[in-house]
Amino acid sequence: MTRRKKGNSSNIGDSGDAGNSGGGDGNSPVGSFLLDTDVFIVPVSDEKGHSVHLPCRCQPEWARQIDIVVASKRFPYVSRGDFLRHAVMRHFNYLEELAGQGAIPRSTISQINIAVQLLQDDARCQAFEGLAKLLEDRVNYHLSQGSAGEARRHVLMALSCVDGMADGYWRDRWGEVIRGKYEKLLESGRVAKLGRNGDE
Repeated sequence: MTRRKKGNSSNIGDSGDAGNSGGGDGNSPVGSFLLDTDVFIVPVSDEKGHSVHLPCRCQPEWARQIDIVVASKRFPYVSRGDFLRHAVMRHFNYLEELAGQGAIPRSTISQINIAVQLLQDDARCQAFEGLAKLLEDRVNYHLSQGSAGEARRHVLMALSCVDGMADGYWRDRWGEVIRGKYEKLLESGRVAKLGRNGDE
């Protein structure tokens, strides 16, 4: 009978938050570029909303190092669970590449990858719709208060954030929607600025 060697260990579960990790947005700066959340954040649940808790024990230093990585905010992880899901997902693909596609009997890596991509796209759609509605609400509020300048400032701030996004569909989509929806508001600001310059 094999006995487990006694020693210090930590229990790392899916829901464990890193100590003092704080928050972290999806595009945390690293050097001079932005990290795409999709590269790091793996959905917690499948398309049916199902999830399983997988606790495991490990050396205490592993737990501390995960906490250090999360707390650094140099990556889009906000919990130990984010880190572990990403690590497991990458290892699935590593093993598939190592063994050769189809070499692992009954492997569902391909299905998992498809599901992850679809869930990530669904999350992006929901985030897009939510933020677009929030921007619209703030713009309408300031316009109702007669503060076109403040409304315009919010639109310009949103466009500035879009310009900082990585090239791709969502960057183009955001730019198209914002510039199209608030074209008159942006144009009125340009006209007002030209008028002031003409008076000088």
